[in-house]
Amino acid sequence: MTERNPHKIEQADIVVPKLSQGETAVIFQRHGKYNRDRGAQDAGSLFTDDAERIKSADEQWFHDVLAEGAQDTYVLFVSSDTQYAGKGHRSLETGQLAQDAAVHVMKERGIDANEHILNLKADFSVAYSQDTGQSIRPMSGIREPDIFNPADKSYLAFLQQKYGYADEEAKTGLTPAGWAAHEMDVEKVERLKTGAEGQQDLIDRTKKSLYILERYARVWHANNPGKKLVIWATSHYDTVNPLIKEIDGQLKNDDGTFADTYQPVDYGGGIVLKFSASIEGARIETRVHHGVRIGLGNVATRQSVTRLGLPKY
Repeated sequence: MTERNPHKIEQADIVVPKLSQGETAVIFQRHGKYNRDRGAQDAGSLFTDDAERIKSADEQWFHDVLAEGAQDTYVLFVSSDTQYAGKGHRSLETGQLAQDAAVHVMKERGIDANEHILNLKADFSVAYSQDTGQSIRPMSGIREPDIFNPADKSYLAFLQQKYGYADEEAKTGLTPAGWAAHEMDVEKVERLKTGAEGQQDLIDRTKKSLYILERYARVWHANNPGKKLVIWATSHYDTVNPLIKEIDGQLKNDDGTFADTYQPVDYGGGIVLKFSASIEGARIETRVHHGVRIGLGNVATRQSVTRLGLPKY
Protein backbone atom coordinates (compact mmCIF):
# COMPACT_ATOMS: atom_id res chain seq x y z
CA MET A 1 0.00 0.00 0.00
CA THR A 2 1.33 3.41 -0.96
CA GLU A 3 1.88 5.57 2.11
CA ARG A 4 1.00 9.22 1.57
CA ASN A 5 -1.58 11.81 2.44
CA PRO A 6 -4.41 11.82 -0.11
CA HIS A 7 -4.76 15.00 -2.15
CA LYS A 8 -8.01 16.76 -1.32
CA ILE A 9 -10.14 17.07 -4.46
CA GLU A 10 -11.51 20.61 -4.78
CA GLN A 11 -13.22 22.61 -7.51
CA ALA A 12 -9.77 23.83 -8.56
CA ASP A 13 -9.07 20.22 -9.56
CA ILE A 14 -11.55 20.59 -12.38
CA VAL A 15 -8.66 21.76 -14.51
CA VAL A 16 -9.14 23.28 -17.96
CA PRO A 17 -8.11 20.60 -20.46
CA LYS A 18 -6.50 21.34 -23.79
CA LEU A 19 -8.87 19.62 -26.19
CA SER A 20 -7.96 18.72 -29.73
CA GLN A 21 -10.49 17.95 -32.44
CA GLY A 22 -12.09 14.57 -31.84
CA GLU A 23 -11.40 14.61 -28.10
CA THR A 24 -13.84 14.61 -25.18
CA ALA A 25 -13.50 15.91 -21.64
CA VAL A 26 -15.82 14.53 -18.96
CA ILE A 27 -16.17 16.71 -15.88
CA PHE A 28 -17.08 14.42 -12.98
CA GLN A 29 -18.16 16.69 -10.15
CA ARG A 30 -19.48 16.32 -6.64
CA HIS A 31 -22.60 18.38 -5.93
CA GLY A 32 -22.48 21.58 -3.88
CA LYS A 33 -23.13 22.04 -0.17
CA TYR A 34 -26.79 21.49 0.65
CA ASN A 35 -29.30 21.70 3.50
CA ARG A 36 -29.28 18.39 5.39
CA ASP A 37 -32.20 19.36 7.64
CA ARG A 38 -34.84 16.93 6.40
CA GLY A 39 -37.59 19.02 7.94
CA ALA A 40 -36.60 22.19 6.10
CA GLN A 41 -38.54 23.37 3.08
CA ASP A 42 -35.33 23.48 1.06
CA ALA A 43 -33.94 20.15 2.31
CA GLY A 44 -31.57 18.70 -0.25
CA SER A 45 -31.14 21.99 -2.09
CA LEU A 46 -27.91 23.94 -2.36
CA PHE A 47 -27.10 26.78 0.00
CA THR A 48 -27.19 30.07 -1.90
CA ASP A 49 -23.68 31.18 -0.99
CA ASP A 50 -22.15 27.88 -2.08
CA ALA A 51 -24.15 27.89 -5.30
CA GLU A 52 -22.77 31.35 -6.10
CA ARG A 53 -19.22 30.13 -5.40
CA ILE A 54 -19.61 27.14 -7.69
CA LYS A 55 -21.27 29.06 -10.52
CA SER A 56 -18.53 31.72 -10.45
CA ALA A 57 -15.87 29.04 -10.87
CA ASP A 58 -17.94 27.34 -13.59
CA GLU A 59 -18.14 30.59 -15.55
CA GLN A 60 -14.37 31.01 -15.38
CA TRP A 61 -13.91 27.41 -16.51
CA PHE A 62 -16.12 27.90 -19.56
CA HIS A 63 -14.41 31.21 -20.36
CA ASP A 64 -11.10 29.34 -20.42
CA VAL A 65 -12.21 26.23 -22.29
CA LEU A 66 -13.99 28.29 -24.96
CA ALA A 67 -11.05 30.65 -25.41
CA GLU A 68 -9.83 28.49 -28.28
CA GLY A 69 -11.99 26.72 -30.85
CA ALA A 70 -15.27 27.84 -29.29
CA GLN A 71 -17.29 27.30 -32.46
CA ASP A 72 -16.15 23.68 -32.58
CA THR A 73 -16.95 22.93 -28.91
CA TYR A 74 -20.19 21.29 -27.79
CA VAL A 75 -21.45 20.45 -24.30
CA LEU A 76 -23.74 17.78 -22.85
CA PHE A 77 -25.02 17.90 -19.25
CA VAL A 78 -25.88 14.73 -17.30
CA SER A 79 -26.53 14.26 -13.60
CA SER A 80 -27.41 11.92 -10.80
CA ASP A 81 -31.14 12.16 -10.18
CA THR A 82 -30.88 11.47 -6.44
CA GLN A 83 -33.51 13.30 -4.41
CA TYR A 84 -32.99 14.17 -0.75
CA ALA A 85 -35.83 13.64 1.73
CA GLY A 86 -38.32 13.76 -1.14
CA LYS A 87 -37.38 17.41 -1.76
CA GLY A 88 -34.20 18.88 -3.27
CA HIS A 89 -32.08 17.42 -6.08
CA ARG A 90 -28.58 18.59 -5.10
CA SER A 91 -26.75 17.07 -8.07
CA LEU A 92 -29.23 18.32 -10.66
CA GLU A 93 -29.05 21.77 -9.09
CA THR A 94 -25.25 21.70 -9.31
CA GLY A 95 -25.48 20.65 -12.95
CA GLN A 96 -27.88 23.52 -13.59
CA LEU A 97 -25.28 25.96 -12.26
CA ALA A 98 -22.79 24.65 -14.81
CA GLN A 99 -25.34 24.80 -17.63
CA ASP A 100 -26.32 28.36 -16.70
CA ALA A 101 -22.63 29.30 -16.63
CA ALA A 102 -22.11 27.80 -20.09
CA VAL A 103 -25.12 29.67 -21.48
CA HIS A 104 -23.87 32.95 -19.98
CA VAL A 105 -20.35 32.59 -21.37
CA MET A 106 -21.57 31.46 -24.81
CA LYS A 107 -23.88 34.47 -25.00
CA GLU A 108 -20.94 36.76 -24.17
CA ARG A 109 -18.91 35.15 -26.96
CA GLY A 110 -21.73 35.37 -29.49
CA ILE A 111 -22.19 31.58 -29.59
CA ASP A 112 -25.66 30.07 -29.94
CA ALA A 113 -26.15 28.04 -26.74
CA ASN A 114 -29.18 26.32 -28.24
CA GLU A 115 -26.86 24.89 -30.87
CA HIS A 116 -23.76 24.17 -28.81
CA ILE A 117 -25.42 22.74 -25.69
CA LEU A 118 -26.78 19.40 -26.84
CA ASN A 119 -29.48 19.35 -24.14
CA LEU A 120 -30.97 22.51 -25.65
CA LYS A 121 -30.81 21.55 -29.35
CA ALA A 122 -34.30 21.34 -30.80
CA ASP A 123 -33.26 18.65 -33.31
CA PHE A 124 -31.25 16.56 -30.84
CA SER A 125 -32.97 14.02 -28.61
CA VAL A 126 -31.66 14.26 -25.04
CA ALA A 127 -33.87 13.06 -22.19
CA TYR A 128 -34.63 15.69 -19.57
CA SER A 129 -35.31 15.32 -15.85
CA GLN A 130 -38.95 14.32 -15.59
CA ASP A 131 -39.13 15.35 -11.92
CA THR A 132 -37.80 18.86 -12.33
CA GLY A 133 -38.25 19.60 -16.03
CA GLN A 134 -34.58 20.54 -16.35
CA SER A 135 -32.78 20.06 -19.64
CA ILE A 136 -30.20 17.83 -17.99
CA ARG A 137 -29.97 14.11 -18.80
CA PRO A 138 -30.58 12.07 -15.60
CA MET A 139 -28.24 9.10 -15.19
CA SER A 140 -29.03 6.59 -12.47
CA GLY A 141 -25.58 4.99 -12.65
CA ILE A 142 -24.00 7.99 -10.94
CA ARG A 143 -26.52 8.16 -8.10
CA GLU A 144 -25.44 8.11 -4.47
CA PRO A 145 -24.90 4.66 -2.86
CA ASP A 146 -27.82 2.31 -3.36
CA ILE A 147 -27.89 1.83 0.39
CA PHE A 148 -30.87 4.22 0.45
CA ASN A 149 -32.78 2.22 -2.14
CA PRO A 150 -35.94 0.87 -0.46
CA ALA A 151 -34.83 -2.58 -1.62
CA ASP A 152 -31.79 -2.26 0.66
CA LYS A 153 -33.69 -1.04 3.72
CA SER A 154 -32.97 -4.13 5.82
CA TYR A 155 -29.21 -3.68 5.39
CA LEU A 156 -29.45 0.04 6.16
CA ALA A 157 -31.53 -0.71 9.24
CA PHE A 158 -28.86 -3.18 10.38
CA LEU A 159 -26.13 -0.54 10.04
CA GLN A 160 -28.22 2.09 11.81
CA GLN A 161 -28.98 -0.22 14.73
CA LYS A 162 -25.32 -1.21 15.09
CA TYR A 163 -23.59 2.12 14.38
CA GLY A 164 -26.28 4.69 15.07
CA TYR A 165 -28.31 7.27 13.16
CA ALA A 166 -26.96 10.54 11.80
CA ASP A 167 -30.07 12.10 13.33
CA GLU A 168 -31.02 10.08 16.42
CA GLU A 169 -34.21 12.05 17.02
CA ALA A 170 -35.55 11.61 13.50
CA LYS A 171 -34.01 8.13 13.15
CA THR A 172 -32.57 8.95 9.74
CA GLY A 173 -29.19 8.77 8.05
CA LEU A 174 -26.09 6.92 9.15
CA THR A 175 -23.19 7.88 11.40
CA PRO A 176 -19.65 8.34 10.03
CA ALA A 177 -18.74 5.07 11.74
CA GLY A 178 -21.56 3.35 9.88
CA TRP A 179 -20.46 4.82 6.57
CA ALA A 180 -16.88 3.72 7.20
CA ALA A 181 -18.05 0.19 7.97
CA HIS A 182 -20.06 0.15 4.75
CA GLU A 183 -17.23 1.51 2.60
CA MET A 184 -14.78 -1.05 4.01
CA ASP A 185 -17.43 -3.78 3.69
CA VAL A 186 -16.98 -4.73 7.33
CA GLU A 187 -20.53 -6.11 7.39
CA LYS A 188 -20.14 -8.13 4.20
CA VAL A 189 -21.96 -11.18 5.58
CA GLU A 190 -25.06 -9.14 6.41
CA ARG A 191 -24.83 -7.20 3.15
CA LEU A 192 -24.70 -10.35 1.06
CA LYS A 193 -27.56 -11.83 3.06
CA THR A 194 -29.75 -8.83 2.21
CA GLY A 195 -28.47 -8.46 -1.35
CA ALA A 196 -27.53 -4.82 -0.78
CA GLU A 197 -25.11 -2.94 -3.02
CA GLY A 198 -21.54 -3.00 -1.76
CA GLN A 199 -18.62 -0.66 -2.38
CA GLN A 200 -17.31 -2.72 -5.30
CA ASP A 201 -20.80 -2.73 -6.84
CA LEU A 202 -20.88 1.07 -6.59
CA ILE A 203 -17.43 1.38 -8.16
CA ASP A 204 -18.43 -0.97 -10.98
CA ARG A 205 -21.57 0.98 -11.85
CA THR A 206 -19.67 4.27 -11.69
CA LYS A 207 -17.07 2.94 -14.11
CA LYS A 208 -19.77 1.44 -16.30
CA SER A 209 -21.48 4.83 -16.43
CA LEU A 210 -18.25 6.56 -17.45
CA TYR A 211 -17.61 3.82 -20.00
CA ILE A 212 -21.04 4.50 -21.51
CA LEU A 213 -20.20 8.21 -21.72
CA GLU A 214 -16.94 7.30 -23.47
CA ARG A 215 -18.83 5.09 -25.91
CA TYR A 216 -21.39 7.85 -26.48
CA ALA A 217 -18.57 10.31 -27.18
CA ARG A 218 -17.03 7.98 -29.78
CA VAL A 219 -20.34 7.71 -31.64
CA TRP A 220 -20.92 11.46 -31.39
CA HIS A 221 -17.48 12.25 -32.78
CA ALA A 222 -17.98 9.77 -35.63
CA ASN A 223 -21.05 11.77 -36.63
CA ASN A 224 -19.46 15.16 -35.89
CA PRO A 225 -15.88 14.98 -37.17
CA GLY A 226 -13.51 17.80 -36.29
CA LYS A 227 -15.46 18.83 -33.20
CA LYS A 228 -14.74 18.85 -29.45
CA LEU A 229 -17.10 17.58 -26.78
CA VAL A 230 -17.47 18.38 -23.08
CA ILE A 231 -19.71 16.16 -20.94
CA TRP A 232 -20.47 17.71 -17.55
CA ALA A 233 -21.60 15.03 -15.09
CA THR A 234 -22.67 15.99 -11.56
CA SER A 235 -22.66 13.26 -8.96
CA HIS A 236 -21.61 12.56 -5.36
CA TYR A 237 -18.65 12.17 -3.03
CA ASP A 238 -19.16 8.41 -3.00
CA THR A 239 -18.60 8.06 -6.76
CA VAL A 240 -15.69 10.49 -7.19
CA ASN A 241 -13.84 9.29 -4.09
CA PRO A 242 -13.04 5.65 -5.04
CA LEU A 243 -11.73 6.59 -8.49
CA ILE A 244 -9.07 8.81 -6.95
CA LYS A 245 -8.22 6.26 -4.28
CA GLU A 246 -7.80 3.57 -6.91
CA ILE A 247 -5.37 5.45 -9.12
CA ASP A 248 -3.38 6.52 -6.03
CA GLY A 249 -3.16 2.95 -4.74
CA GLN A 250 -5.24 3.85 -1.68
CA LEU A 251 -8.43 1.91 -2.43
CA LYS A 252 -7.50 -1.56 -1.17
CA ASN A 253 -5.04 -3.21 1.16
CA ASP A 254 -2.53 -5.75 -0.09
CA ASP A 255 -4.91 -8.56 0.87
CA GLY A 256 -7.67 -7.15 -1.34
CA THR A 257 -9.82 -5.74 1.45
CA PHE A 258 -10.96 -2.12 1.27
CA ALA A 259 -8.61 0.30 3.02
CA ASP A 260 -9.72 2.83 5.61
CA THR A 261 -8.03 5.71 3.77
CA TYR A 262 -10.13 8.87 3.90
CA GLN A 263 -10.11 10.61 0.52
CA PRO A 264 -11.52 14.13 0.92
CA VAL A 265 -13.62 15.55 -1.90
CA ASP A 266 -14.87 19.09 -1.35
CA TYR A 267 -18.37 20.24 -2.27
CA GLY A 268 -18.20 21.21 -5.95
CA GLY A 269 -14.88 19.40 -6.29
CA GLY A 270 -14.23 17.05 -9.15
CA ILE A 271 -11.96 15.57 -11.76
CA VAL A 272 -11.52 15.72 -15.51
CA LEU A 273 -11.32 12.62 -17.69
CA LYS A 274 -10.11 12.93 -21.26
CA PHE A 275 -11.19 10.50 -23.96
CA SER A 276 -9.54 10.22 -27.33
CA ALA A 277 -10.63 8.16 -30.32
CA SER A 278 -7.09 6.82 -30.60
CA ILE A 279 -6.76 5.67 -26.94
CA GLU A 280 -8.87 3.13 -25.05
CA GLY A 281 -9.96 4.13 -21.55
CA ALA A 282 -9.42 7.55 -20.07
CA ARG A 283 -6.73 9.88 -18.83
CA ILE A 284 -7.54 11.58 -15.57
CA GLU A 285 -6.54 15.13 -14.67
CA THR A 286 -6.46 17.06 -11.40
CA ARG A 287 -3.85 19.49 -10.09
CA VAL A 288 -1.62 16.55 -9.18
CA HIS A 289 -2.66 13.91 -11.72
CA HIS A 290 -1.45 14.68 -15.21
CA GLY A 291 -2.56 12.19 -17.84
CA VAL A 292 -2.79 9.27 -15.41
CA ARG A 293 -4.54 6.37 -17.13
CA ILE A 294 -7.60 4.77 -15.59
CA GLY A 295 -9.27 1.69 -17.00
CA LEU A 296 -13.04 1.81 -17.19
CA GLY A 297 -13.69 -1.48 -18.94
CA ASN A 298 -17.13 -2.89 -19.58
CA VAL A 299 -17.94 -4.39 -16.20
CA ALA A 300 -21.21 -6.07 -15.38
CA THR A 301 -23.48 -4.29 -12.92
CA ARG A 302 -26.50 -5.49 -11.03
CA GLN A 303 -28.69 -2.79 -12.54
CA SER A 304 -28.94 -0.57 -15.59
CA VAL A 305 -27.02 2.67 -15.27
CA THR A 306 -29.21 4.74 -17.59
CA ARG A 307 -32.67 3.97 -16.21
CA LEU A 308 -35.33 6.67 -16.33
CA GLY A 309 -38.57 7.12 -14.43
CA LEU A 310 -37.52 4.98 -11.49
CA PRO A 311 -38.35 5.47 -7.80
CA LYS A 312 -36.11 8.08 -6.18
CA TYR A 313 -34.49 7.56 -2.80
